[in-house]
Amino acid sequence: MGIEVFNSSLEFYQQHYAQFILKMPLYRVLSDVEEYNRWYERLGDPTFKNVLDVVKGYPGVNSPHGLGKVSACAKIDVQEMIKSNRESLKLEGAYLEDSFPYDLVDTATNTLTYKGHSFSFSKIIFCEGLGVESNPWFSFLRFHPAKGDLLKIKLNTEYGFAVNKKHFIAPDGNGDHWLGATYNWKNIVPIPDEDAKNELLSVATEFLESKPVVKEHLVGVRPASYDRRPFVGQHPEHKDLAVLNGMGSKALILAPYCSRLLLDSIVEGAEIPRELSIDRLEKFRKA
Repeated sequence: MGIEVFNSSLEFYQQHYAQFILKMPLYRVLSDVEEYNRWYERLGDPTFKNVLDVVKGYPGVNSPHGLGKVSACAKIDVQEMIKSNRESLKLEGAYLEDSFPYDLVDTATNTLTYKGHSFSFSKIIFCEGLGVESNPWFSFLRFHPAKGDLLKIKLNTEYGFAVNKKHFIAPDGNGDHWLGATYNWKNIVPIPDEDAKNELLSVATEFLESKPVVKEHLVGVRPASYDRRPFVGQHPEHKDLAVLNGMGSKALILAPYCSRLLLDSIVEGAEIPRELSIDRLEKFRKA
């Protein structure tokens, strides 16, 4: 399913959000001769033709064992993409920021009461991240959230590519770079962690000749599912309520594909794959 998901998502972004795509190669800092040899062997596989390469080094990157290069790589400016979407929807009168009144939803009559007015609905799709744990219809979903720290840094050299060695560094398109990201499953309080910051900087200085200067420290909590699979589907008893959630750190790739699965299920009655369907959580719902 992996390549199918990737291709469908790439097509979606190219068709609708091409202006937010920044194409760039990704360089993997090879850790030893064994890893170098594994990469080099892949070059003979037709599957990886014009996609992978192995280079001895690149100016500004410490790589005594060479670099593995992935040509088919790109970065999407998610913040600007979301901002653009919100502005467009606001102009259409189709976007409102407010808390959702669970207690004012009547599933028997498919009506929602908001600020004294009653509205009819045909479907409600909840895309709430970890907020869904307070949702009276989908609180049975099981999560294994992961906190992540991310740094915006300034470097003496502006790289036109991404570099990866345990953590990644990628240009933001505006002269700075992103350095991230950590994973913490024990402490998921969304507060910047000084230890995580030091870990990121420590790894970065191992393979960057340019000393990073921290400009901003961001943090977020990934709504990863208990089995690392998204939650997609309609409520088994209230078919007019649906959920799209649990995509974790791969949400950018998974969202277009899973959204299409859910819409096809709602409109055409198409079946959602078992590994993605919320049907797999029926034991938790009944419990």
